[in-house]
Amino acid sequence: KIVVMEKADKASSLSAFLRGYHVILASGSPRRNELLAQLLGETKFQVRKPQFAENLPKEHFQNGGDYAKETALCKGSEIVAQMKATDNVLVIAADTVVVCPSGEIMEKPKNKEHNIVMLNKLQGTTHTVWTGIALFF
Repeated sequence: KIVVMEKADKASSLSAFLRGYHVILASGSPRRNELLAQLLGETKFQVRKPQFAENLPKEHFQNGGDYAKETALCKGSEIVAQMKATDNVLVIAADTVVVCPSGEIMEKPKNKEHNIVMLNKLQGTTHTVWTGIALFF
């Protein structure tokens, strides 16, 4: 079933759904924190940064989407495993990757120099961005 809601309806419906849940964002990303805050409005959430190395063997995945999904599952699973109780808890984890036309799966850059290398590879190409999201409740 697909339900389409206006922006105002989304916030109130999501807030109603999350009432009674302790929401945890399993991410150290300032942008993900900002996006979730916009989405949840008045609903408070906690941020816990997973230590997962994000080094799954990329050759074991058919595409960037499968890789991003598995990485999100690993990040969220790590946070859930650290918790003493999971009743009324919603853990949200995500991972985003870019896939070059060559098929190379690229994660976030390690530093400024790596960022330049990545941007040079992507410049003038059509590439694909995948985001995997995992919810634990």
